[in-house]
Amino acid sequence: ISIHYYHDGELCRGITLGMKKFGLPDLCIEKMSCRASDSFISLINLSAQTLYENEAAFSNGTLDLDIHKLKNEAIKSDLLASCYDNAKHKAKLSFIKGTWKEGDPQNALLELSFTGGNPQIAQDELLSTVFGYKDEVTMAVHDEELLKAKKEAKAKIPKLKKRFQKGLKEGSVLMFKFPFKSMDDQNEWMWVEVTKWKGDIITGLLQNKPTIATHLKAGQKVSTHINEMFDYLIYHADGSEEGNETSKILIKRQNKNN
Repeated sequence: ISIHYYHDGELCRGITLGMKKFGLPDLCIEKMSCRASDSFISLINLSAQTLYENEAAFSNGTLDLDIHKLKNEAIKSDLLASCYDNAKHKAKLSFIKGTWKEGDPQNALLELSFTGGNPQIAQDELLSTVFGYKDEVTMAVHDEELLKAKKEAKAKIPKLKKRFQKGLKEGSVLMFKFPFKSMDDQNEWMWVEVTKWKGDIITGLLQNKPTIATHLKAGQKVSTHINEMFDYLIYHADGSEEGNETSKILIKRQNKNN
């Protein structure tokens, strides 16, 4: 099979192509973070392989996943290699009847279901459960070098806005680093995947698991003023990156100290 993963409105959509030849429905996930494409593709692969090997794992609209129970050793090995140490490797998924869209295969369609007004939170929690996660925290003083990098990043806001509104290349994702207040009024700087840019207001999905701003969750929809931006980062489909100069400064300092 193949997996079609593409921008669909403000977010992304993924769907399998080719499950019909096994007498099985194709699988899709709606309204996903575009930044987490690799993890979602792994989740779709795991779901499709589980359904192919053991249809009995699907019952009453749910599918029991367990990487260790896969019979295909190559796929099992690849999936385990992509996991972090805190991965659980298994989860129970809920499915509903999928909605056919132009370009979809002429086949029955099951959609992985996430409930709530902000389903991306549940999506992030599921990916973290199955594959684990790594989210490093770096403490930093905003000295002259960092503030200079911030100023240079903010000078690019007009061009970034034009690029985003024109439409980034398929597979590219724009992110901004913003401060978020903790309950005791401390700032925690975290990345936001931009899904909407209207006027000076940025709306997007929080990409980090908060450490001190614990009233927030990874995947949560947030909105903030562009002037609060500390840095930007563009991920391209070919794996290259653009921006993120402040993180490069911090990494260089860490390496020097080590």
